Amino acid sequence: MTREAAAAYFASLGFTHITVASLHALASKPAADGPRYFRFGRLTYYSKASLDSWLQGQIEKAEQKAAEKNAPKKRDRAA
Repeated sequence: MTREAAAAYFASLGFTHITVASLHALASKPAADGPRYFRFGRLTYYSKASLDSWLQGQIEKAEQKAAEKNAPKKRDRAA
């Protein structure tokens, strides 16, 4: 699907902050933090599987950060 269709797909799932512009920015980063894509000429295409996989990874990262933030902090006891 095109970048526009990918953004609409994310919006239909309730992730309205993932826009055409943000997908473009993610694809432009050298670290390739966004969903996997392929280019056909000047157009960028995404598979639904790559979008779902990337989104699942983002959700897992967010859950892990939240768990680390909410975890009780260990205190060192001086002997």
